[in-house]
Amino acid sequence: MSARTVSIVMPGDSRPAANAGVWPKAEEGLKRLLACLKTLGVKAEVPYRGFITTQAQSAEVLSKAKGDAIIALYTGWAFGGHLTHGLLSSAHADKPVLMLSNFRGEFPGLVALLNTSGCLTMFGREHSKLWTNDFEHDEAFLKRLREFLDTGKVVWELKPYIMPGEKYPVIQTDVRVGTGVAERILKERRLALMLGVCSMQMFNAMIPLDLLNRVGFGTEMVDQAELLRRTLEVPIKKAEEALKYCQRKGTVFHFGTIPSRDLTPDQVLKQFQMMRAALDLVNEFGAQCGGTQYQLGLIESWPATDMWDGLMNNRCRPWGNGETIAWATEADYGNLLPMQLLKEILLAKKQDPEVYFHDVRWGKEIDGEFVWVLLNSGCVAPYFFNRSAETLKGMHVYRQPAMYFKHGGGTCAGVTVPGVMTYARAYVEGGQLKMVVGKQKVKEYTADQIQGLLDATSPEWPIAAAVKECPEHVIMADFPSNHEAGCYGDQVGAFVACCRRLGLPVKVYHRGR
Repeated sequence: MSARTVSIVMPGDSRPAANAGVWPKAEEGLKRLLACLKTLGVKAEVPYRGFITTQAQSAEVLSKAKGDAIIALYTGWAFGGHLTHGLLSSAHADKPVLMLSNFRGEFPGLVALLNTSGCLTMFGREHSKLWTNDFEHDEAFLKRLREFLDTGKVVWELKPYIMPGEKYPVIQTDVRVGTGVAERILKERRLALMLGVCSMQMFNAMIPLDLLNRVGFGTEMVDQAELLRRTLEVPIKKAEEALKYCQRKGTVFHFGTIPSRDLTPDQVLKQFQMMRAALDLVNEFGAQCGGTQYQLGLIESWPATDMWDGLMNNRCRPWGNGETIAWATEADYGNLLPMQLLKEILLAKKQDPEVYFHDVRWGKEIDGEFVWVLLNSGCVAPYFFNRSAETLKGMHVYRQPAMYFKHGGGTCAGVTVPGVMTYARAYVEGGQLKMVVGKQKVKEYTADQIQGLLDATSPEWPIAAAVKECPEHVIMADFPSNHEAGCYGDQVGAFVACCRRLGLPVKVYHRGR
C-alpha cells in the first residue's frame, strides 16, 4: 500500500493547563511534520488543529479524517482514549496507523505513545511507532517515515533482542523458586484491593478479571468515594504520628507556606489520613496487594496519593508490620501483577521484598551508554534510595506540580541506589495475558549528572538512571506500556519459571546475539 494522503491528529490531555503548556511545541512539531510529508510528496490534512481532549472529540475528529493513512502526533502526555475511541471506527479499519512522538524529557510525548500503543495492542489494532526531535534533519526518521508511507508499516529489528520464555535457559534453583511461587499462588490465591478503576484512560492497565483469576488473582474493587469517606473519619492525630515517624526515620519534607505553590504540613497530614484509610481497607478485605487510581477522580478533592503509594511498598513505613504491600499507582494491574510475583520470588529467595513502580520517561547517552530515565510521579519505595529496612534516609517529599495537582500533596522522591535490576510488565494481546521481562543496571552517576536528568524531566519525582541490556529501540518499538515494575537482582530465570507454571507466555529482552 502506498499512502497518497495522510490525516494527522493530535491526542492530548483533558486538562487545559497541561495542554496549554505543551501546545507551542506541538504546533512546531506539526509544522515540521507537514514539511517532511510535503518533501516526500505526500498530501496531508489536519482535521482539527488542536489537541483532542475527550473520547467524544476523538470520534468527531477522526470521522473527518479522510486520508489513506493516519498519523497520531504526540508532544506531551495524552489519554489513551483520545486516539483509540475514534480510531477504532470501522471507517478506519483498513488504514495504516503511525504513532509519532518526540523524545524529550520535559515534553513526554514518548510516554503517551507507549501508553496508547499498549492500549491499541490490547484492542488488537495494528500500528507502527516512530520518534524524533529533529524531523527534517533526521535522516533515519525520514527513511522510516517513507517506509511507512510506502508499505503501511515500520519494521524494527527486534528478533535478535527478544527470546521466547520457553527457550530461555533457567537454572534448576530458579525453576524450583519460580514454580513454587506459582503453585502457592494458584493454590492459596491472592487478592488485589483496587481503590478506583482506570486512571487517565490507561486501558492497558485494566486486565480482564477472567484472565487475572486464571493465574490465581482475585480483586476487590472499592470506589474512591468510599476511600474518601473513610479518610475523613481518620483522626488527625494518627496522621501527625505518621508524619513524626517519617521525620524520625530520616525523611526530609520540603515545606513552604503558600499551598498553591508549596508543600504544606496540612497537605501531608491529609495524605497520611488517606494512607491509614487504605491500610484499614487492606486489613478489612484481607488483601495481599493493591493500588490506587487517584487521577482524575480524586484530583479535585484531595492531595495526591503518590507519597503513600510508595510507602506501601516499603517495610519501613508508618503503621508497618515488617512486611511490604505490593502497591500500584494509577490502578495499574499490568504493573501490580509482576510486582506481586517479583515480591514473592524475592521472599522465596530470602531477599529483601521491596518492588518498584516506575514510568519509562526518557533517555539519553551518558559516557557512551544509553541511559533510561525511570521517573514515576512518586510511587517508588524509599528502600530503593537506601537499601535498608530500618530507615527512610534518602526520601525527599516535594509538592506535586501545581499544573497537574491542584491540591498538592507530597511525592516520594529520591535517587535509586546502583545495582542490577529486573524489570517486568503484564499486558494483554490477542485476548491473552502475557508478560515481558528483562535486566538492567542502575549505575552511579555524579550529582550533577543526576540533577541534569531531573531538571530535564520532573525534579520533584523519584529517579532511577538505568542501562537496559536491550537497545533503546526495543523498548520504544515493543514494550507494551509506559509503566514497568521491578526489583533488585537478577530474577529473570525465576520469573520465567513462574510464568511458565502460571501458563503465561513470556518474552525476555536481552542484549542480543
